[in-house]
Amino acid sequence: MQIICVDNPTSLRKKKLGASRGTVFKLEIKKLSPAKLGRRGVYNIFMYYVYILRNVSGGKYVGLTENLKLRLAQHNSGNTKSTKNRGRQVIAWNCAFHDKKLATQFELYLKSSSGFAFTNKHLLP
Repeated sequence: MQIICVDNPTSLRKKKLGASRGTVFKLEIKKLSPAKLGRRGVYNIFMYYVYILRNVSGGKYVGLTENLKLRLAQHNSGNTKSTKNRGRQVIAWNCAFHDKKLATQFELYLKSSSGFAFTNKHLLP
C-alpha cells in the first residue's frame, strides 16, 4: 500500500522483524519537515484519471491517463491525433481512481450513448 501525503508529510520505513516462518515487515511512520521534502512533496501512489476536455467551440473529449498535467500538455501541443485540430483544450471534469480496471470501465461508459447523456445531465450541465 502506498500513501498520499499532502497536509501532514510523512514517510514510511519498513523494519524487518525476525520470524521463524518467513519475513515479516512492520511499517513505521516518521514525520518529515517540509524543508526535507522540498517542492515536490511526497506523492507515492498510482492514480488513474478519467477526464473530460472541452475546447473553445464546445466539443468534448473523454480520456484516461496516469498523469493529468502531462496529458493535457500533449493535447494542447498537438501531439494527440484525436484533438490535434480542435484548438486549445481545458479540463472540464476529472475523477481519480485507484483501480485501473474500474477507471477503464468508467471511461468506456462515458464514451457510450448513455454515458454521453449522463455527462450532459450530471457532470457538465
